[in-house]
Amino acid sequence: MSSRDSTQSPSAYFMHNFPRFGHGSKFSKLASQDQSEQTDYVVGLLAVSYFIISVFIMWAAAIIALRCLGPRRATFFAGRIRIKSDKSESFRLPRYIWKLRCLFMVLGISVILCSVALVGPGMTSIDNVAYSARKLNRDISDITTQGLLITDSISRAKTNLERLNVDQLMDVGSKCPVF
Repeated sequence: MSSRDSTQSPSAYFMHNFPRFGHGSKFSKLASQDQSEQTDYVVGLLAVSYFIISVFIMWAAAIIALRCLGPRRATFFAGRIRIKSDKSESFRLPRYIWKLRCLFMVLGISVILCSVALVGPGMTSIDNVAYSARKLNRDISDITTQGLLITDSISRAKTNLERLNVDQLMDVGSKCPVF
């Protein structure tokens, strides 16, 4: 067994230990004959999925609520900046607007970088899973071929023994004198 087969990525370890709200986290339960174990694993996955999507729904609701409050009550959290006119009736952007734009750019780039950073270990895990699956398929194919060869050998031996009429050869007591 090589080191590639036995290593587990940190993201896979994290997801394995992620809380399932009282349900099992063993992937082998999906292959179980017991329907309740399969259901327990799937319900655990669904519970985690519902939790994650509820966080995003709350976040979207907060954004919509701030947007509905408008720029007067929620200032720039509403997505718009309230611009006041100066004494000459010309509109000027506030001095802090460049800070907000820079902050937005930095946060946007950080989201992209974090996404790339999270995809990297995930791709390594997928590569490891694909490698293990190919190796497992190759091993199963080899075992199946060996089983077919053994079955064929046994079948040939059976037909050879039937032709030899082994029952008559085994009846040694009637043919040989007693010592």
